[in-house]
Order: sequence, then structure tokens, then C-alpha cells
Amino acid sequence: MQNSPLISVIVPFYKVEDFLAEAIDSVLHQSYLHWELLLLDDGSTDGSTEIALDYASRYPEKIYYFHHPGRVNKGLVATRNLGVQHARGEWLALLDADDYWLPDKLAYQVSIAQQ
Repeated sequence: MQNSPLISVIVPFYKVEDFLAEAIDSVLHQSYLHWELLLLDDGSTDGSTEIALDYASRYPEKIYYFHHPGRVNKGLVATRNLGVQHARGEWLALLDADDYWLPDKLAYQVSIAQQ
């Protein structure tokens, strides 16, 4: 896609170890490839943190892990805002950690936005 904007995908998470990998995989399988994925830990105490760190270590050029100082729980809004602070993209895309995207979601939205 010509002049493809970088999209920052923001995924805040808190105690979602049963769903987080599927959400991350749905971003990895996007047909639109010019994105970064920000995984934002809201103080999880289950296996979510380990899942996020594993993906960030396997895809260091695309996936980034962040947490609040002291790894405290601050809630969804504060955690999304943490993602916005670290985002480098021209556009933001929000994905809940217990949801997933179809493979052409970003390509479709970018195409519409560029029309």
C-alpha cells in the first residue's frame, strides 16, 4: 500500500491469560503489515505478563511490552493512555485483550481512510 501509515495497535491487559495469545496472534496475522503492537500490562498477576513478554522477545521489531511503574493496577483508561504515550504510529487502533481481529481488518480500515 503506497504511503502506508504506521498503525500503533494498543492492547491493555489485566488477568487475561486465556485470551491474550489469540488477540496477539490476530495482529500478527494481519494482511496489512505496517504496524507496531504495544502490550500494556495493568498489573496482571496471572500468566498474562509472561505471555506478553514471550511475544515481545520473539518479535522485538514489532511488539513492545510496557507496564506502569511498580507494575501496579491503574485501570483501563490509564493503561490505554500509557500506550498512547509510547505509540509511534500515525494512527491508533485499540484492541481489547480478550478480543481478536479478522486478518484484513487493518487493510480494510486503512483503505477506507485513505479514500
